Amino acid sequence: MPDRTTDILNALDRNRREVRQILDRLQPDDWEKTIQEDDQHWTVRQIVSHMVSAQKGMLGQIMRINAGEETVPPDFDLNRWNQRSVQKSADKTPQELLAALDEDREALKQTLRGLQDSDFEKRGRHGSLRIMSIEEIARLIGTHEVEHARTIAEKLG
Repeated sequence: MPDRTTDILNALDRNRREVRQILDRLQPDDWEKTIQEDDQHWTVRQIVSHMVSAQKGMLGQIMRINAGEETVPPDFDLNRWNQRSVQKSADKTPQELLAALDEDREALKQTLRGLQDSDFEKRGRHGSLRIMSIEEIARLIGTHEVEHARTIAEKLG
């Protein structure tokens, strides 16, 4: 496994440990508390649902970039996609969301292990409409969820 792959996987593991330390401390009623984050007012459960769908979506982007395919159209609306993906997961329990985070992380890590070092330089359009490399997107997955988890921890005290 190339050193870059190991570095990215280690960073993802560190990020996930921090996220789980925060989420594992939540009490059952914390999951339905509303958290204001920028212009969003989501419950903790909705934020975690967003983390699940974002990780899955960015994994799909990595796979499409690596295959030389278009990831998202130039007029992609990330806010609309985020809202819709959270709505689709409204019936998921906290346990189901945590399991999905872990399952999808294993799929991400398996995909990254299968890449050649040069693949990490391939670029495509991220959901934010920025052109990013596979490496940038892979690292963003970890930092994105840490940012949300830290907000949850901060807002809940």
